[in-house]
Amino acid sequence: MNADQDRVAALELDWPAWQIWVVPRVVGGTVWCARRWDGTGDVLNAGSADELTEHLVAATTAGPLPGDLDRFKDGTAQ
Repeated sequence: MNADQDRVAALELDWPAWQIWVVPRVVGGTVWCARRWDGTGDVLNAGSADELTEHLVAATTAGPLPGDLDRFKDGTAQ
């Protein structure tokens, strides 16, 4: 296994309700992805395993994803 596969395996142990995978891109690095095994909710995408973990924490605590509130800084959605 390579380093990404090792990290996917570790994340799957930490987040058993989520299917986790990576998409290697020719340009731009790896995209880290997750979706609930039960088919509910959105697919999460991130630029790193750490960022995906942040998204998983946010998704499981029913809070906004990082950056979601940036759309409302001036009081209106963009």
